[in-house]
Amino acid sequence: MRALLLPVVMVGCVSTYDDPWPMRAAIPPQVITRADLGLADTADVGIGDAWISLHDYGIGDVSYPIVGVPGDGLMIESVFDRLRDSSHAQLQTETYLTPDTGSAEEHPDTQYATLFVDVEIVPRLRPLASGDLATGMATLRLYIEVKVPHTCGAPPHTVGGDATGCLSATCPSQQPIVQRDDGTYQVGPLRLAIDVLDQMCQVAS
Repeated sequence: MRALLLPVVMVGCVSTYDDPWPMRAAIPPQVITRADLGLADTADVGIGDAWISLHDYGIGDVSYPIVGVPGDGLMIESVFDRLRDSSHAQLQTETYLTPDTGSAEEHPDTQYATLFVDVEIVPRLRPLASGDLATGMATLRLYIEVKVPHTCGAPPHTVGGDATGCLSATCPSQQPIVQRDDGTYQVGPLRLAIDVLDQMCQVAS
């Protein structure tokens, strides 16, 4: 009895969905006030007493110390340099194709990203704090919308969206993410750098 051999064709699954876009986010050095964080004017913020961190849904984050400066000011210390692609003190993240709820589109005109800004203080400062920070930590959630070109196009130079949460005792339930003249973004009292980067594209041979 002769065996019948049939050819087997292996068909690979090729994704038809657009790729996510890489992004970086950071908090540049800047001066804010104690009131911006819901701290009393008498709060003596020394080295190691307060810090602000930036993270996404992943396990990594980047943190920046907050220290007092003369007067009512607080300095967010950061070595981030927006003019350097490989600058330290930046968070690497990426967009995703669909909002938190809803079905994914193959080629969406808008992609999304979520960032969290946490401010934490040591226990001795909590009696001098108001709002969420009185518990030791306050959080802003940034819901970012990115109008994207087709995969491997030029990265967009601006993003939109809004933020929820509050770093001080009182603030609007939603705060817009507003681009500044220098290309950074204002979210409540904070200035953030948010950049969409080039995609790593394969060129067909």
